[in-house]
Amino acid sequence: MGLFSNNKKPCPVCGEATPRLFPTKVEGTPICKECAGKVYLPDGMLNTMTMNSFMQYMSYYEQNQPLREQFTSTFEFYYGISSTDLVLDASHGLFRLKNDKKALVLEASCLKGFRILEDNRLLFASQGNALKCYDSDVMEKARGMYTAIEQFRARRQHYEFMKNMERREEEAAEQRGETYQRRYLEIPSFDGNEPFCNYNIEIEIEHPYWGQVNEVVYGPKFSSTHPSVDTYISDYQNATERMHELAMNLMQFMCPGAKEIHGADAEATPATRQMTETVGNNAIEEIKQYKGLFDAGIITEEEFAAKKRQLLGL
Repeated sequence: MGLFSNNKKPCPVCGEATPRLFPTKVEGTPICKECAGKVYLPDGMLNTMTMNSFMQYMSYYEQNQPLREQFTSTFEFYYGISSTDLVLDASHGLFRLKNDKKALVLEASCLKGFRILEDNRLLFASQGNALKCYDSDVMEKARGMYTAIEQFRARRQHYEFMKNMERREEEAAEQRGETYQRRYLEIPSFDGNEPFCNYNIEIEIEHPYWGQVNEVVYGPKFSSTHPSVDTYISDYQNATERMHELAMNLMQFMCPGAKEIHGADAEATPATRQMTETVGNNAIEEIKQYKGLFDAGIITEEEFAAKKRQLLGL
């Protein structure tokens, strides 16, 4: 077992030696690494378990093995700031909350609903057997940043002018054999107030060990040195398309054949409405072709974004 194994404190689950250093504990009792490697629970739940309830979990985990062996990924979504992912197996009606083959596998019936929000404002939500899409004013707010960005660019140009003047003065002083005392020039930084901060993803689960899952995905940001409304809008559209893809996959997973609807108090997002109602299949295929050119380095990101806006009619 090695220097760092403790044979005197066997695992209460399987009897194997437990780690001497930093062991995982249940009710203060160390468990072995193999048993600890089977813990796929919400953060903090293990700390509240009794040894008896942990034994019940371990039994449940072993019974879950056939589902883990059957599982085949058909859609994966990575949140980006946590260890929790979402992996769907639409072919078998199964899903995991971590991209790990050893993780617990849950059945589709455990998934009860979901919401995706821009901060606290709804963007997508399951409703019955349909996906409900809500309007967003993010692009409108982003366009309202043009004046602030132009003011920042003016400050940046003034800073560059002062830096160039200082360099010339320093060179002249060196030629005269004098010591030049540099002035402190604060570098301007654009700290724009983005229309929203994060996408908040809420997934409602009914399961013995899992309830509601709350995850955060950072929203797009303006560059602190070279802010651009067009770049922000392009980043926002790409990020929202990713959220829409997640929402549609979840909705189809819960209710195959589900449709998008727009309630009396909600409209679809502009990008979603145009993609589903206005933009034809030819335009979508053309966007994909231009995306391939961008990925291959043949056109720039700005050229791709401009062409996509043109095809979407934005």
